[in-house]
Amino acid sequence: MSKRIVILFCITSILLFILIKLFAIYSFEYVPNRMATIWKLQSNISKNYRNNMPLNIIVGSSRTLALKPHLLESLSEQKFMNLSAPSAKIPYVYYTLKRIIDNNVKVNNIYIDIPASNNIKLGEFEVFLRYFINENELKEYKLYSQNSEITYDNTRKFGKNYVTKDLSVLLRGYLFKKNENKLYRDILINNLGYTLIGDPNRKSNKNESLKYRKIIENLTKNEVPKIQEIYLKKIIDLLETNNISYKFFFSPFPKISKKVPNLGLGNYINLLNIIPSQNINLNSLLLEEDLFIDGSHPNLKGKDEFNKYFAQEILGVKLNEQFELYSINIKKAKN
Repeated sequence: MSKRIVILFCITSILLFILIKLFAIYSFEYVPNRMATIWKLQSNISKNYRNNMPLNIIVGSSRTLALKPHLLESLSEQKFMNLSAPSAKIPYVYYTLKRIIDNNVKVNNIYIDIPASNNIKLGEFEVFLRYFINENELKEYKLYSQNSEITYDNTRKFGKNYVTKDLSVLLRGYLFKKNENKLYRDILINNLGYTLIGDPNRKSNKNESLKYRKIIENLTKNEVPKIQEIYLKKIIDLLETNNISYKFFFSPFPKISKKVPNLGLGNYINLLNIIPSQNINLNSLLLEEDLFIDGSHPNLKGKDEFNKYFAQEILGVKLNEQFELYSINIKKAKN
């Protein structure tokens, strides 16, 4: 009898293990949750962008998601769409804009933020390849990528990390998936692409902010990957060929970043020399540390300051606001 119980227990355990792994695979779309949702959303928007949508476009990474189109409209009387995505790299900016232009949308102005973290060696950024890039885009991307083993099918396969997730993580992801459509509506319809990453009420501190800047400083000591330079040039060529007005800008930094030479941008600044001087604002907004969630992303109050800065300093709206600015010295990057 006890032997039968042991055998039954073993069989049950094996079946349970298999079910958990199957659930992990089934939950592949859920595990990245909010980040994956935003990437899928932005991919769908860029593919289906039409002339009845706002013709002033903001594109960048998660820090730029804090620019709120409705707030900017109230400040500037211009309509915007925010197509930024978490941890977006320069190729994402290019393909987003190319899709819109290929749809024959008559865009008025493009505002692009390319943060210093883009100097991190690209590798094969998983969410970009998995949720955004299409098969034809991937063929072009492979021409410049150092990874010759990338295939469209491989980018859609389940990574090992997704089948070893803790069950509680998978369950939370499943529950998140149930509310994904609501998130789509909130971000796209209600906020035109605006959303904050993390707890919007959290306040960072000086130590946390300085630690983050030191991380960026270490990352930007590396040589800028060639693929970054290639795609930045492709962005500029795309916009100028189509006679589209564009401006590059920086998202805000914590004030303590002043303690790090040139805000810790390092070799990343070499990319800025590619951009025509009339198309880039080299002044960066400095905000108090408690206006950030984590030393990088603006919180609710930081978002308001960022939007006012953007309206006044980038769009040229006269708001009579006083901001502390740091002027980036691109000559230092050439030394």
